[in-house]
Amino acid sequence: MQDTATAIRTRFTTYRAVVTRKREIGPHFVRVTFGELGDYDCQGIAPKVKIFLPDDADEAAAARELTIPTVGARGFEYADDAPKPIVRTYTIRAHRPELCEVDIDFVVHSDGPAGRWVTNTVPGDVVGLTNAGGNQPLPELAHSLVLLGDASALPAIMTILESLTADQEAIALLTADTADDEIPLESAADGRARWIRGSDEDSMIEELRQALSAHQPDYVWAAGEAGALRGVRHLLRRDIGYSPMNSHIVGYWKRKADADEVADDVFARMHAAVADGRNLTPQELDELTVDDVEYLPTKP
Repeated sequence: MQDTATAIRTRFTTYRAVVTRKREIGPHFVRVTFGELGDYDCQGIAPKVKIFLPDDADEAAAARELTIPTVGARGFEYADDAPKPIVRTYTIRAHRPELCEVDIDFVVHSDGPAGRWVTNTVPGDVVGLTNAGGNQPLPELAHSLVLLGDASALPAIMTILESLTADQEAIALLTADTADDEIPLESAADGRARWIRGSDEDSMIEELRQALSAHQPDYVWAAGEAGALRGVRHLLRRDIGYSPMNSHIVGYWKRKADADEVADDVFARMHAAVADGRNLTPQELDELTVDDVEYLPTKP
C-alpha cells in the first residue's frame, strides 16, 4: 500500500520558472507565460500543476529569493529557515517544449494571494512549478462528449477540445455569473461551446440534463465549484447511471472557503482513505475534491 508521502514523492518534480510575459484574455482573466523550463515534464489531458508563489503577506519573505521546495522522503521539503511559499493548483493551458515555456490562465481575484500576485507580476519574476500530469487519454469508445465547467475549468476544457480527433464530437457548457466572466473562446471551441449565464446549481443541473438527453454522450467531464458538483455527480451517477469509467468529476475551488483550507481538507481525506487501506485511482483522488461521503472509494 502506498502512503501519501510516497505518492507525493513519486508524483512530483519541481522546477524554477521565470515569467516572460502576460496578457489579459478577459476582464478577470490573465494568461501568464513561464519560461526557462528545459526538459519540463507535462503529460496527459488537462494537465494540472502546483505553482509556488511568494507570500505577499510576509514582507521579509517577499524581499528574499523565492524558496522552491525539493521533493524528498516526506513530500515537499524546505530548509528549516526558509519562508514557505503560497501553493496553488492550476491547469497548464499550453506547453511549448521547443521554447521551454508553458502558459497558465489565472482567474483574478484581488482578495486572494494568487490574484494579487498575477496582478503585480512582471517579466523576470520567479516562481516554482511542479511537473504537470493530466487525465489519461479519453476512452476509445468516447466518440461523443459533454463537458461542463465554470471559468476555472475553461483551460482544462479547451485542452480537451484541442485533443479530440476528427471522429469525436463534443459540446461544452460553460457557466458564468456575469458577462465579465465570459472569456472570448478560442477556435477549438467554435460551434462546440456556449456560455450559460447564472452558475447556481439548479440551473447548471437542468442545462446538463437537457444536454445529456439531446446528445446521449459516451463520456461526461465536469469541473468547477465543488459544492455545485455534488448535484452534478448525483445526477450522473445515481439518476442516469454514468460510472467513473465514463465520467470524470473534479472540484477546482469551493465557494466561501479559503484555498489553503480546501487543500488541507482534501489532503486529510486522502490520507484517511489510504490509511484505511483504500487504493485510490487518479479518478478517485480527483473526486475527493467533491466532499460527499457516499462516493468515497471502498477498500480493495
